[in-house]
Amino acid sequence: MSELFRKHARWVGPAVLFCVGVLVAVFAAGCGPAPTPVAPIPPTPTQYAPPTIVPTPTTPPRPTPVALQFPLPAPASTGDGFVKADDSNCRACHTDEARLRELAKEPEQAPSLSEGEG
Repeated sequence: MSELFRKHARWVGPAVLFCVGVLVAVFAAGCGPAPTPVAPIPPTPTQYAPPTIVPTPTTPPRPTPVALQFPLPAPASTGDGFVKADDSNCRACHTDEARLRELAKEPEQAPSLSEGEG
């Protein structure tokens, strides 16, 4: 135990003095004269500026597109719950030989960075 005390003896004395000084300061602060009460100040009326009414410009609503007007007509049905589809656009695309040749070209594949030695 004496070795521990010798090791910390250099700072124990100043630490104890600091703590005692803080306690004395706290007790001395409480011994002062009583504070004088603060006199309440009566409220004063607040003057407000009258609100200015500025008319906001209103823009007429834009016309609604015909497709968004309801009720929409019912889709054409074959009677068994399926909607009849028009395939004329499909035939035009799939029978156009120039377009088929253009779309049939396979894109070149770039070599992957993870391939090869390394």
